[in-house]
Amino acid sequence: ARGEGLTRPELAVLLAYAKLSLYSELLASDVPDNAYLADELVHYFPHALQERFPDAITSHRLRREIIATQLANALINQGGPATIARIADQTGTDAAAIARAFLVVRDSFGLPAITAAIDALDAKIPGAVQLRLYAEVQDLMLARTIWVLRNVNLAAGIGPVVAQYRAGIEALDTVLDETLPENWRAWRDGKIAELVAAQVPEDLARKVASLRPLGAGTDIALLAQTTGRSVAEAAATFFAAGLYFAGDEIISAAGSIVAPDYYDRLAMDRAMGQVETFVRDVSIGMLGTGKVGTEAVEAWVEGRRREVERTRATVKDIVASGLTLSKLTLAASLLADLARA
Repeated sequence: ARGEGLTRPELAVLLAYAKLSLYSELLASDVPDNAYLADELVHYFPHALQERFPDAITSHRLRREIIATQLANALINQGGPATIARIADQTGTDAAAIARAFLVVRDSFGLPAITAAIDALDAKIPGAVQLRLYAEVQDLMLARTIWVLRNVNLAAGIGPVVAQYRAGIEALDTVLDETLPENWRAWRDGKIAELVAAQVPEDLARKVASLRPLGAGTDIALLAQTTGRSVAEAAATFFAAGLYFAGDEIISAAGSIVAPDYYDRLAMDRAMGQVETFVRDVSIGMLGTGKVGTEAVEAWVEGRRREVERTRATVKDIVASGLTLSKLTLAASLLADLARA
């Protein structure tokens, strides 16, 4: 009511209740019975017990409760106390589906290793810098979990989906330098330098600074799978399309929009999702021309240049005039109409 932030004790209470609530929902679902989560049970126990009593662990009477506790802790620690409510409002899904999608994102992007590296910096770097690192990981987790819920069918199981997307993201990581547009490379390199100057180890700084472009790895992996092209070809075309239609500028500028109302924030997230989907959809058509990267963009545009240039000019004017929520929504709608044309 006074416009002040919550105190640490208040946040701690919220975290505790969020975990208890999620635990109850997971326990009432079939998530703890998923074979993919067997390691969650094993890792709960000390190494000595894992080695000496493996059978006793797998047959533990509180197996489901332990797995539900581990997963609830991991999800809320990574995303914050409002994670489930926010993602549910965005996607209309329940806690069980959100937990499955979270596992896909966590393990496809290797988030535990990155989080552990940030944890290891306790009392070694300024607290504000460490919180920024956590925020980058949290932003990726939230955005990609929503993406998985909207784009991936988990009926075949979590493991095969993790294997597919982990391979695509790892492949993208190896070709990132050669496929990223110059503006993205400059941003990433500047971010690395900024973090290193703030005493963050260079390897970790590089990993965190690469999270934003690597976040496109889910779209690029799906694009490669849909078109039968390599991850490198899909990435070059996806990034070129994003640059051509100012998708990168829109998403970057959207970060400065002040959305104090909860539903304004949901609307903003949905509009940014529309922009991302547009880039993937047109990239499919571009790769269908038989070309790659900027050549594929040009080949696709050639057959519809008048309509494309009109929409592109309007979108660029919208971004240049200072992005607001209404302008972001309009730009996303214009691009979506173009993809359907």
